Amino acid sequence: MRIYKSLNGLYPRGEKLIKVTRDYDRGRVDETQLVKAYEADRQALFRLQEGLDLQYDGLLNWQDLLRPFVEIWDTVRVDGLVRYYETNTFFRVIEFGDNVRLNEPQIEPWVDKYFHKPHGGLWFAYLPAPTLVRRFAKGATLKVIADIMLETTHYIIPKVDAIYFGDPSLVYDGVSADDMQVLRKFYAMIKRELGSKLLLLMTYFASPDEEKLNFLVSLEVDAIGLDFVHTEYEVLKSLRWPHDKGIAAGVFDTENSLIESPNTVIQFVQMLAEELNPQFIVVTGSSDWHFLPRTCADKKVQVLKSLPKAI
Repeated sequence: MRIYKSLNGLYPRGEKLIKVTRDYDRGRVDETQLVKAYEADRQALFRLQEGLDLQYDGLLNWQDLLRPFVEIWDTVRVDGLVRYYETNTFFRVIEFGDNVRLNEPQIEPWVDKYFHKPHGGLWFAYLPAPTLVRRFAKGATLKVIADIMLETTHYIIPKVDAIYFGDPSLVYDGVSADDMQVLRKFYAMIKRELGSKLLLLMTYFASPDEEKLNFLVSLEVDAIGLDFVHTEYEVLKSLRWPHDKGIAAGVFDTENSLIESPNTVIQFVQMLAEELNPQFIVVTGSSDWHFLPRTCADKKVQVLKSLPKAI
């Protein structure tokens, strides 16, 4: 079975970049030095990912998963702070005004600013799913958010080889029947535009129950991602995994500094392959990697790179 190896979510910044960012905030360095620091850290991450099948830029210059969109969504502004699920990090709330629309003249420079092509592998963009945006937004329905996300993603798809949507809310909060209808249409339209390019939906921070799991696999996406730090394998036994759908296995604990054993990871992946028989498996992190120190995250990536490409 084909095994893809990939990172996901926000990746931690290196110590040098953290220092330069702080110095910039305090007026000690100028914007040119800040841009150079971001680029150096990004290139280091690109080198680290050499050998991974799916690669990205780590979202190193994203303050969180929502704030970049404020720059291109007219009538949307940054509001207060809210805790990012049960973690020690915080997102800024974004508030929608009336008649939100995409600022099309700014979209191309915005894409160039926030999406950077890696050295090799399939280039993927990691985006917040509509329900994640809704959790940290005010003044907008899920349909409004899905519509503006769809319009925005239209400009990103031609640049990349795959799209990841990160969505803890689907399993953490759950969704209503009306939400399900909106999401089915959203992912179907994204997949139609992507064509043969991969579309992955990553969930994390909680274990799906049978109802949520059945909804997840009903969506028109190429793979569903599960956080196997929080998800007991037993929950999958009630479901016959669709053979035309892959599974993204979040087996690297991105909230724990313990470095995984390659043999343990391989054994778990083999079990998924034998018992679920998905179309393919993506081995990845349980959630955003930025909860780890950069040196620790890099060590876990080395273990990920050591895994075989097929089992």
